[in-house]
Amino acid sequence: MSKELIRLQDLTMEFDGERILDGINLYFNDHEFLTLLGPSGCGKSTTLRIIGGFLTPTSGTVTFDGQVINDVPPYKRQINTVFQRYALFPHLDVYENIAFGLRVAKLPKAEIYEKVHAMLGEIDKIENADPMLCGTKGTYVTAGSPAFMEKMANHYSPLTWVDNLYEIDDDIFKVSVYDATGDIKNHTYLPLAEKFRGENTIHMSANIWVDIMDKTADKGLAIQSLQKMFGVTMEETMAFGDFYNDEPLLKNAKYAFIMENAPDDLKEKYPYRTSSNNDSGVTKAIWESVIHKYDLK
Repeated sequence: MSKELIRLQDLTMEFDGERILDGINLYFNDHEFLTLLGPSGCGKSTTLRIIGGFLTPTSGTVTFDGQVINDVPPYKRQINTVFQRYALFPHLDVYENIAFGLRVAKLPKAEIYEKVHAMLGEIDKIENADPMLCGTKGTYVTAGSPAFMEKMANHYSPLTWVDNLYEIDDDIFKVSVYDATGDIKNHTYLPLAEKFRGENTIHMSANIWVDIMDKTADKGLAIQSLQKMFGVTMEETMAFGDFYNDEPLLKNAKYAFIMENAPDDLKEKYPYRTSSNNDSGVTKAIWESVIHKYDLK
C-alpha cells in the first residue's frame, strides 16, 4: 500500500472576504497521480499554490510526510511547481524572467561556455572573490568563504553546490562575484570591467556583488518589456531600487522610489523615498500609494 505523502486538513482560503476554499480535506499518496477537475475559479490553482507554499491558507493545515509545512517557504519544500502560463522560471524574479528572453542571442553552447570559462579564469586570479553562476535550471556555487556560503544559503534557491564550476551543463546567463573586502570597486569591479566590459554589461550590485551579463541584460529593457506586455505606460509605473544597477529600471518609471539603504548620491536623484527591503520598504510604499490612494505627484 502506498504511503500517504501530502494531506490537506480543514483547509480554507479567503480573498477580500470571499471564501474560495471551504474546508478542503484531501490526501495524496506517494507515487500517486491525482488530477483536480473543476470550472474556472473553483480553487484548483489556489489549492496547488497553497501546497507549493506560494499562498498561506486562511485556516487549516498542509502536511508533507507527516510534518506540518504551513510556515515552510516554497524553496525549502520538497515540492516542484510547473506554472500553467507564461513559461516562467520559478527560481527567477520578474526582471530575470523578462531579461532572460532578451539575453538569449542564439550563441552556440560551446561559445557560451568559452565566455563563462574566461570569466571564471579571471575571477580565480582575484583573492577573496567567490563566483556564482546563474542559469535557467538553477544557481551554482562552490564552497567558498564562510560569509559567502552563509549569504548563498540564505538568499538563493534552488542552490546547487558543485565541485567544479567549469563543468556546469546549463545555459548560463549571469556570472556574479561575491566580494566582502570593503573595496569592491578597486578590488573586483575595475579588474573585471577592464577585461569584459566590451561585450558585456558589468556593474556593482550592492556593496558586495559584481554582476557580468550580456549587454541586452538591462533592467530598463526588462521593465519596457513588462510595460508593453501589460499595456502600462511609464507614467503608470512604480519602480524601486537601492543601487546603481537599478538606475535603468528607475529611469523608466515616473514613480521611482529609492530605498533608504541606497548611496546618498542616488537618493538625491530620485523623487520618492521608502525604507529598505529589510524594513518592507516596497510593501509599505505600495500600501500607502495604492491601497490608501496616497496622492503621488
